[in-house]
Amino acid sequence: MEIRNQILEAMDQKLEKVEVDGWPVPVFIPDIGAATKYAWDEQLLLLPKEDAPDFDPLQFHKLKCWLLVRSLCDENGKKIFEDDDEDLLKKKSNKIIENLFNKVAEKNILLPKDVDKLEKN
Repeated sequence: MEIRNQILEAMDQKLEKVEVDGWPVPVFIPDIGAATKYAWDEQLLLLPKEDAPDFDPLQFHKLKCWLLVRSLCDENGKKIFEDDDEDLLKKKSNKIIENLFNKVAEKNILLPKDVDKLEKN
């Protein structure tokens, strides 16, 4: 097998199992792919700056479900949600959404505080 194929077929996105209180099955948090990371960065860049007239402090919070539908998966790495399930996920418990978002963000170093923590280690 060629090196190229070996690399492209390698399962390099490790999964972290998360039991969610109130959900009948666990979910898994992957090491997200580069495409998802770039899309996340793009979404952050689209947010208005704090001093902009159209700044809405809740806009960042709306991105949390955007990220979760694109990252949560089953034990085989298959996405659980479709991209258009975002509004349905927003109806779930805020505590659960916050907890899952924080786990995905920390595992994948998506927020400045996670980058800072990594740099200190």
